[in-house]
Amino acid sequence: MLHTFGWDYPAGAENDPHMPWNQSDPDPVEVDVNVVHTLHRVATIETENYTGNEEDGYEFPEGLTDDYKAQCKGPLELIQKLKDLLLPEFQSLEILKSTKKLNRSNQKRYNQLKDILADCEGWEEEELDITEA
Repeated sequence: MLHTFGWDYPAGAENDPHMPWNQSDPDPVEVDVNVVHTLHRVATIETENYTGNEEDGYEFPEGLTDDYKAQCKGPLELIQKLKDLLLPEFQSLEILKSTKKLNRSNQKRYNQLKDILADCEGWEEEELDITEA
């Protein structure tokens, strides 16, 4: 049988439930996944916790973690800062949404902020290793 699409089905296959064109996609299901991101950064920090000198080289017997943490923000702190910056705008848009005064562009921004804020949740730091670069 010739259809408006311009092709014939194989004999007996037009209504066969096993044929791809007669199947539907499965309903989506939710699944919990464990996500591990490995990040790397080179940062310049100042420290007084060293031995040696510039000529012979420095050693950092007590490590650099405390100095790094005092001078730089890590990923979890950056995520929290992002949330702190976005939350007031999101809350304002939530108020507009609850009063049904959210226009199309505000609805788009609301959805963006909602997605970003949701993605900021649930992160944990498992390991922090700071060494001289």
